[in-house]
Amino acid sequence: MAFGFEYSLNLLGYFLPSSTLSAVNARSAHISLMLYGFVPLMLSFLPFVLMEKENIHSEKGLEKLRVYFTLWCVFLVFMTISLLMGVHRGLAFYDFAYELNFILAFSGLFYILALYDYIKVYKLIPLWIKVSLYLVIASPIALLVLMNPVIGQVEKTVVGPHGDNTLGMSYTLIPIFYLLIKLHAKESFVAKYHAMWIIPLVGYIASVAHRIFIGELSYNQEWFFQYLTLCFVPLLLKWLKDANVTFQNSPSLIIAVYAFLFVDIEGNILFIPSIRWLFHRNDLVVAHAHIAMGVGIFFMSMAVVSPYLKKLNERSFSLFYTLGFTLMLIALSMAGLMEAGFIQTDIHLLWTIRMLCGLFIILVTMGFFYPELGWRLEKLNVLKLYHLAGFASDALGGYLFICLCRDTLPAFRLWF
Repeated sequence: MAFGFEYSLNLLGYFLPSSTLSAVNARSAHISLMLYGFVPLMLSFLPFVLMEKENIHSEKGLEKLRVYFTLWCVFLVFMTISLLMGVHRGLAFYDFAYELNFILAFSGLFYILALYDYIKVYKLIPLWIKVSLYLVIASPIALLVLMNPVIGQVEKTVVGPHGDNTLGMSYTLIPIFYLLIKLHAKESFVAKYHAMWIIPLVGYIASVAHRIFIGELSYNQEWFFQYLTLCFVPLLLKWLKDANVTFQNSPSLIIAVYAFLFVDIEGNILFIPSIRWLFHRNDLVVAHAHIAMGVGIFFMSMAVVSPYLKKLNERSFSLFYTLGFTLMLIALSMAGLMEAGFIQTDIHLLWTIRMLCGLFIILVTMGFFYPELGWRLEKLNVLKLYHLAGFASDALGGYLFICLCRDTLPAFRLWF
């Protein structure tokens, strides 16, 4: 959110005197942290939260999970620093150096070991646990293959509609939604409509094989794979109904599901060639992506921790957060319509509204999170305040020193 706020200020013409915090670097860090930051990391804890709900616990598994968490954070540090130093691949997404994916893959090994320690506690292993284990074992390999610059998919989807890439990204959310619905289910939940996730899976495997062994996909082929995502609409609605999950008993999960469904349907409309020609590279698509990441994925992560952070179940949090994002989305959508030539308005006014809404969302999120996490000032004793002040002066001071130097590398040499 902070880097997104920085980039929105850059759009309005306000820049810090720093080559490190340039507009390009801020945008790359913003998108990469959305895709790989703490929200996806929180989502990865979902199987363990569900097993804890079933009274399955393993201290050994928890220790391995801590190692996984630490390695992921190490990856985030290296990724962010490299992006701020200008090490880019020139991609819209996954812009950091490919080699950093090996840190993620290595952390995945500890995740697998942690999951295996938890599984050993079961007398009879449920099917969803077995499926989760198979998916997790395949994930590090799939990560290194799909992100590879030579044989992977990322470099090949920089230009073009990349409908098959959308299908793949959407499909990864379906197992997470299944586990979330299982976690929040108020009735005995048995998943149905299996054909609605099998068909998109077969389609995505076929699209990847086509790109690797045959060559690029035509627009009509990508359009076909894109439209397979519509299978997820009846699937998720059926799962919610069978589990008796409603806004009253699970507001975060309901918001996440309906945000995903909205993006799914809207994305397929925007994929129509005559419409895509107008909107694919303007602010309307930015608004579309904000719904997917800022609302859908964020509330998915909230659904993971809401059983523990009770304040997040308050409707006021959902109301204020969604209100801020709704105003942002309206401003961005109007900007997209203006860029496409349908309306006439002040683009800088709309970007200003977006920036102010981003600041509002940051303040709302901090206001709800920090009291729950025990950051009240009255709980801080003198020793804690001392360490907090030391961290602020040394770590943050050094960081600002680096960021505000016009020529970073000579400053490093002078420093050392």
